[in-house]
Amino acid sequence: MPVPVGARALGELLRDRGIVPRRRLGQNFLVDRRFLEALVRDMGLRPDDQVVEIGTGAGHWTEVLAAHAGRVWSFEIDEDLHRLAAEMIEPRPNLTLIRGDGAGFGGRIDPDPDRRLFLAGNLPYSDYARLLVAMMAYPRKVAAIVVMLQRDVADRLRSGPGTAAYGPLPALVQGLHKVEMLRRAGPGLFHPRPRVDSAVLRLQRLEKPPCLPSEVPGRFEGLKRLFRQRRKLLKSVLAVPGEFADRRVGELSPVELLALAGHVS
Repeated sequence: MPVPVGARALGELLRDRGIVPRRRLGQNFLVDRRFLEALVRDMGLRPDDQVVEIGTGAGHWTEVLAAHAGRVWSFEIDEDLHRLAAEMIEPRPNLTLIRGDGAGFGGRIDPDPDRRLFLAGNLPYSDYARLLVAMMAYPRKVAAIVVMLQRDVADRLRSGPGTAAYGPLPALVQGLHKVEMLRRAGPGLFHPRPRVDSAVLRLQRLEKPPCLPSEVPGRFEGLKRLFRQRRKLLKSVLAVPGEFADRRVGELSPVELLALAGHVS
């Protein structure tokens, strides 16, 4: 049985199965096939590429990814949705559906190091930071991270020094990646309809990032501690401030902040 196309068809199916989407888990499913096909084209997937998807949902993006990529692993933490997707998506030898927390994907996949690997997902508002940090901390080379987020979160992740929205996660993301907005998505593309717009970001790792993937969680903690004192001069925050002594945390570039975060205990 194919994945149901359109909001009405999916809504009827979920009601029949007694599945109530939970907003706190970001269970707003992107159902517009044309949008998904265009998104996969934007990703630039090739037939020999590999993809890890965080959040199978009802399987709409999963199905399109599996049709275009050589290998797809898709993680879903919700047991009912995992079971539904396994029933709805036509079996493919290149697709593995895994029930589990997507943040732990690294220990459950076996990508070919000679083929490109993409990380993708429609990330819930309640948990996007944890999942995004897990993606950025994955030790193997990644061609790109492509994520759907609430529009306000996507805007925040692109905010720069000196702005109110600039904080630990924007600094971490921008300090490690080139950040590009691929597409905006209105509520009508989802079921159930979210209350806000969404957007898709592509993160491509810099050639010479200021830290290793294994250091990402620690640097993020350092950034959070730095931003708790964002208005103070750095000479009053760090024991060895160096050239940044008379500058404030919120004024520094992402790369500068990531370097300093390694010295925060």
